[in-house]
Amino acid sequence: MTIYEPNFIYANEDSMSYGVMLCSIDTINTDTNDEENNIITSTTPYKETWDFHGVEKSAPLQFTITIAKTDGTYFDAFEMRMCKKWLCKNTFNWLQINQNDISDAFYYCIITNPRPVNVGMLTAGLQFNVTCNAQSPWTELKSKVYTSTVTKNLSVNVISDFDKYVLYPILTVAATANGDISIVNNTINKTLTFKGCVTNEIITLDCRNYKIKSSLGRVMLDSWNKNILELVEGTNSIVMEGAFTMKLQYRLPIRIGG
Repeated sequence: MTIYEPNFIYANEDSMSYGVMLCSIDTINTDTNDEENNIITSTTPYKETWDFHGVEKSAPLQFTITIAKTDGTYFDAFEMRMCKKWLCKNTFNWLQINQNDISDAFYYCIITNPRPVNVGMLTAGLQFNVTCNAQSPWTELKSKVYTSTVTKNLSVNVISDFDKYVLYPILTVAATANGDISIVNNTINKTLTFKGCVTNEIITLDCRNYKIKSSLGRVMLDSWNKNILELVEGTNSIVMEGAFTMKLQYRLPIRIGG
C-alpha cells in the first residue's frame, strides 16, 4: 500500500497536535507481512498429489512506521518522550491515516519498540513497530437500525473483500412490547429467538464471541435458543417477528496491508 498523506490519528489524537508526520528516511518502509498464511495439505506414500484442507492464518498484520517533525528540525529528548507516551500504550487503539483512498481504513493495533533514526549525532525521526489484531484493517463502525411492530421483511446486503465472508455483528434488541422475539435469516435458514421479553428490555448479543446481556439482568440461557445472527456475503433475506427495534453494529475487514 502506498502512503502519501503524512498526517494520522492514533488513540483519538492527531499527529498535527504533536507536530509530527509519517515519513521515510533514507529508505522506504516496506517491512510488512500482508496476509501471512500457511496452506494446510496432506499426502501419503501411495499418492502423487497433496490434498488441500484449508488456509491457516499464521500471524496478524505487522509493519513499521517512521515519524519526523513537520518543521524539519530534529527531535530533542522532551519531544521524543512525549511521542513515545502518546504512541506506545499498553492497549490496542485505532490508527487512521488521513488519506483519501484509505480514509475508511482503521487499524486496531498496538505500537511498540520505539527507536531513533539518527543523522550523525542528531535524531531526525522515530521508528516504531505496529502489530494489529487481525490480518487487515477494518472499516469505520457501521450501524443499521430496523423496527418491527409485528412482522417485518428486509434485506441486508454484505459486500466484503474476502471470499465467502461471514459477518458476525453486535446485535442490540430493544423490546417494545411483552413477548417473544425472532430474527430469521432465510438465506441460510437460521433463526435466532429470545423468549419472554419485557417492554423496554434491551438485549445485547455479541455474535462473534457468543456474549449476551439483558438490561434487566436476567439470565438468558433458558430464554435464548443459542443461535446467533450470521450475515453471509451478498443479500441476506431477514424476517423480524415480534415488536422490537434491532440495531446491527459491525466493522468489515479491508484487504490492504500496512
